[in-house]
Amino acid sequence: MLNILNEVMLYNNDNIINKFTKDYDKISLYDSQIIFKETLKWLWLCNESYLDKNENVNIFIYEDSLIIDKMWHNFILFTKDYHEFCHKYFGRFIHHEPNVDQDKENIYFERDLTNMYSYIYDKLGEETLNLWFREFPEKYNLTN
Repeated sequence: MLNILNEVMLYNNDNIINKFTKDYDKISLYDSQIIFKETLKWLWLCNESYLDKNENVNIFIYEDSLIIDKMWHNFILFTKDYHEFCHKYFGRFIHHEPNVDQDKENIYFERDLTNMYSYIYDKLGEETLNLWFREFPEKYNLTN
């Protein structure tokens, strides 16, 4: 599992990073590189959840993890690269499926969020959890 994550983290694509930096001119090239690496981790986590067949965990993006979603969208625009990346590292295509039912008022939202946080903590640790859901939202507030 972690061997695959280590391999995934070695992947680099300057075209994706440069386009993101150009599209979000307030985000530095250095920060774009970090966001790209964290997006690779996110994709690994999505695949890991699929492999675990863990029915208690729904991996989803909501406003606090928006910057990762933006980078994921950017990566998908490079369709050939994204396709090759997914098949090389995961053996399958990781689809981006928007959650149309994601409603914070939903009685299951807090439970699903807590389960996802626990899963991220178990798989990637406290540092990643804090980066994605505390530091990134503060630093890259895209909702304003």
